[in-house]
Amino acid sequence: MGTDTDTQLTVFATQLVQRTLAACGTLLIYDYLCTLDQEVTYVWGHLRWSMGTVLFFMNRYLPFVDTFLSIRLKFNVNSPERCESDFQIMTWFLSSGIIISEIILMLRTYALWECKRRMAISLGALGLLCFVPALIIVELELRSLKYHPTEFQGCHLETASWIILIAYIMLILCETTLAIMTAIKAFRHLRHTQSPWVVQLYRDGLLFYACLLPISIANILVPIFAPRVFANWLATPQRVLHAVLCNRVILFIQKQREGTPSCRTDGLPTYDDDTDGQITFLRSNSCALNSMLNDDTTGSFPSTTMAATLRRRTLSRFFFFAGAFFFFKLVFFPSQPVQDKSHSHQIQSHNFIERATRPDRSLNVQRHPFLQARMGRDEKEDIFSGLVRNGVRDYWERFQLPYILNKETSSMDAQHVLGAIDQLLSLNGWVAALCPTLTRPFGQNKRDNAYDDLISQDHLYYIAIVIHSADHFLVDQLAVIVQMAKRLGSNNIFVSMLDYDSTDSTETLTDLCEAVLTLLGVPFRIRRVPGMTEDPAAAYYPREEAYMRNLALEPLHELQTKRNIKFSRVVWLKGFTCPNDILETIKISFANEAAMVCGMDWAEHNGFFIFSDRWRTRDIEGDQFRQSKSSSKPDAVPPRDKQGAQRYAQHLPFQVFCCESGTHVVDPAQSYYRGIAYRAGTDFQNLSNAEGVSNRAPDAACLDSSQAWFCRDLWVRSAQDAVDEVDVGNKAGTRRSLTSGGSGWSWWKRRGEPELIDVAERDPMMDEAQEAREEAKRDAVKVQLAADQVEEVNDDGTDSRRKQGKKVDPDANAGSDYDAMPVEDGGEDVPPPSDANMVLTIPNSVFRPARILVNPRCPTTYAGVSHTQLARDLFGEGDDEPVTSSGKYVLDDWEGAPESFVCQEQRQTGGRKATKTQRRLGFSIHDELQRLQQQ
Repeated sequence: MGTDTDTQLTVFATQLVQRTLAACGTLLIYDYLCTLDQEVTYVWGHLRWSMGTVLFFMNRYLPFVDTFLSIRLKFNVNSPERCESDFQIMTWFLSSGIIISEIILMLRTYALWECKRRMAISLGALGLLCFVPALIIVELELRSLKYHPTEFQGCHLETASWIILIAYIMLILCETTLAIMTAIKAFRHLRHTQSPWVVQLYRDGLLFYACLLPISIANILVPIFAPRVFANWLATPQRVLHAVLCNRVILFIQKQREGTPSCRTDGLPTYDDDTDGQITFLRSNSCALNSMLNDDTTGSFPSTTMAATLRRRTLSRFFFFAGAFFFFKLVFFPSQPVQDKSHSHQIQSHNFIERATRPDRSLNVQRHPFLQARMGRDEKEDIFSGLVRNGVRDYWERFQLPYILNKETSSMDAQHVLGAIDQLLSLNGWVAALCPTLTRPFGQNKRDNAYDDLISQDHLYYIAIVIHSADHFLVDQLAVIVQMAKRLGSNNIFVSMLDYDSTDSTETLTDLCEAVLTLLGVPFRIRRVPGMTEDPAAAYYPREEAYMRNLALEPLHELQTKRNIKFSRVVWLKGFTCPNDILETIKISFANEAAMVCGMDWAEHNGFFIFSDRWRTRDIEGDQFRQSKSSSKPDAVPPRDKQGAQRYAQHLPFQVFCCESGTHVVDPAQSYYRGIAYRAGTDFQNLSNAEGVSNRAPDAACLDSSQAWFCRDLWVRSAQDAVDEVDVGNKAGTRRSLTSGGSGWSWWKRRGEPELIDVAERDPMMDEAQEAREEAKRDAVKVQLAADQVEEVNDDGTDSRRKQGKKVDPDANAGSDYDAMPVEDGGEDVPPPSDANMVLTIPNSVFRPARILVNPRCPTTYAGVSHTQLARDLFGEGDDEPVTSSGKYVLDDWEGAPESFVCQEQRQTGGRKATKTQRRLGFSIHDELQRLQQQ
């Protein structure tokens, strides 16, 4: 999930940091060459070693060390150990260099205030207040840094503390205090003198502060709002700017000292040693400051020197302001890439202004064009490319341009576009006009306001479609999306279409989908990808299935991580499903807080309509659905468990162990946002490599569909969440061991022990559950079955069904649907579970169940199905007995996972129709939780 996006972000960050460091090194060299003559004349020509001289040379030459050390570090692939050691050296050089620069600025301020004692005390206290805590914070920051190995250049943080932000805040405090003191003195002095060099002295001091303040603020904001890879992006630029500007301050003062005769007379005070803690070098410079501040006539420059200085300063200012302009434009006003085909599909993160104010979490494509993206389209030139372009241009220029007059006509133009889309999609007929005429239970198609409450909640919906050579119903699905956009709002849905190596006209039809969704303002990502394997003999369909689904979900995760947009439900479209039926399924999903709600898949077979997704669907007892006809009698309906069959006959949603039949709705908060992704088994046999058949253990993991793995993950996740909640509720503090030999959870019964102990026996929820089971036994009813058989069925479908011997079902595993195992290959013979497999350490009924439902009122169909006849077979004339609103949607009693399930698996490669086998396999939630703990 999001691997490609993370890689692209890392590459971009690496390149940005490398270019920034290269710019810093260039600036250092350029400034050094520009001021080398002044250094030789005013420093080396009158060299007297003192503390001030040492400060100058440290501020002048140490930046070359840490800057080029950073460049070496960022332009090489490094180990985490190398990153840690070199970064510590670089950080201490950088921190000490900034402190040296601040000391120089303090001494300049001290000189401006005429070396007064109280100013020395104030500046000393300011230095102690800012610099000592800053050094401690730097040490704590270095201890928190952890790097992870990577194949990219540079060093990439895994963990880091935010405490360094306090050091930057202290730096801003120090610089602001110095700027205020300089401004106060400037206000006093400039009223009495307008000497050019005095004006320049104060002006440069305030300009230096104006240059350093934004980058200090940026160093605070970038770690907070930008991804972690940008955390130390601006540290070196701040260090270089401090050094360059402070060097200019010292050279400027030295220049005026040498050019002022009064400072070289014997009658003015001189300082041979550092007395009273003052620095000889910079305190002697205060002579020039004091004399020029009190005598406006003494400041003069040779004309040639001034001209050279102006030329050099003009060039420096040009580069500085140009760099500042591009910096602010990059940070605060990032421009869109100029039709960069490789990056135009990327979902962009919030910029700094959005993060600092109120992040925009809308799906508005006018405001965010990157929400509409097309990936993988074949855009190579062919013999018709020019003809198509000319036709499009001719259409707009000759037919449309005369009618596009001004903004006032835009709404009329939009209505024409919508009318044209409706007319186009009405050619496929069913969605807009005829779906509401089909028979449905409880009159759900007869009320226009049936879903107004759902629509008014303004949820966000993610519609996902995986297409593989299925052009026969893609336009129908597009029509469904258009109708949902009209009902729910174009800014409330996101469409993700994945074309997986289709060989029919699907690629052309996705162009139509792109045009329609673009005109309607619906955000989308339409992506075409090649097949995972070139050799069909090496294709393993469950893994391909997981790969396709995870790719279709990539925008879901990108929108969450980059823009903090979370969707309420994910709608997987399959085949043809009426829009109202989808809304009904969504309503059931919300009413039950269900992790997944599926429709029912019906296909034409020998003149009948049969249930056609037996490979992925399992009832609550773990059995696969029958391949029943739509007109089957009550004892031969698709679900085999009694409660499911009873609720199916009443057109009510019923609980299942797993499903995918038809269009289905998933709650991402219980699945995708919790880290659950689609996956498949790995120990299959690759026929393309002539591998020998491996001997698999009888209890080896089931190599079935990726949806079956997803369902089992939902059950395990639901159980683990419940266990975590109990641990928190009992203030357990830490997760206890799952091993049978440790202290363990109190949720389960160890082998050989007669009763549940600890939390389970003290938990009031367990007492309520026991009372509910006893009440259910008292409320048992008798149901008339086929062949005059009578059987007791509890309303809650208790686990007593597992204690009885299984009856032989004459319709067991019958069917010929596409993915399921054919009957002639032994699909009817399901071996019963062995006693060893059925003895569970902890019964599955102890754990919280996953809420997976099937909605029989949401049929999904394919080509050749008569929608009207299917509706009559399933729902009659729709004259159902009245059911309360809650009863129509809500399932009151939820059962635990079955202790075994029918595993219909594909152990070999060979594509979708590869040979399949089946067996009954035990399923223990406790064992799955143990396995997770050990990983």
